[in-house]
Amino acid sequence: MRLTGLVNFQPLTEADASDAAIKRIAKMTDNNDHTGALIELAKLLGNTRTVKILTAIETIHDTEQHLPTHVAQYRQEISDRLMDDARKRFDKATFQKIQAAF
Repeated sequence: MRLTGLVNFQPLTEADASDAAIKRIAKMTDNNDHTGALIELAKLLGNTRTVKILTAIETIHDTEQHLPTHVAQYRQEISDRLMDDARKRFDKATFQKIQAAF
């Protein structure tokens, strides 16, 4: 059963993706908290499943005192998916601001 075309998403605007959230993402990235920045983006997108996964990755990072290579690779896959979702959901100007924050 194909469900494509049943839901028509309108791109979210700058008002929907608050400057405050984008600034938090940028600050986290500047502080080398890349997982935290991805959690913030996942929250902005309403993706609770990904928030849980990234929280688990944060726990591994904290426990191990470093991010194992295979976990970092998995985090990058998640990051790529989140950016694809953001590109689809937000208008071009907002997506560019999100992308620049990373």
